Amino acid sequence: MPRYDVPMEFDSEDKIIGGKFSLRQVAYVGVAGVIDAGIWFLGFLPAAVRLVLMAPITVGAVGLAFFEHPVHGRLDKFLLNYYRYVKRPKAYTRGGDSH
Repeated sequence: MPRYDVPMEFDSEDKIIGGKFSLRQVAYVGVAGVIDAGIWFLGFLPAAVRLVLMAPITVGAVGLAFFEHPVHGRLDKFLLNYYRYVKRPKAYTRGGDSH
């Protein structure tokens, strides 16, 4: 019986929705779609105001879902790592000899 090595580290996520989109991408766009639909059904606001309110939510969700920097990776991971860096306590040391 032949034996095959299976890599334990994966660099890409599984594309499970139609072979093109990951569950993470669909979740970001889906949540933004539900929020946008809720804003759209606010009937007391004019359509232009509703569209202006929906635009940053849609752009942010599409950015989080699809933007990937060649060096820093996905935008959602980058923002999470940046938040952790800002919140982490920092130790400042004096320069020069350590003696």
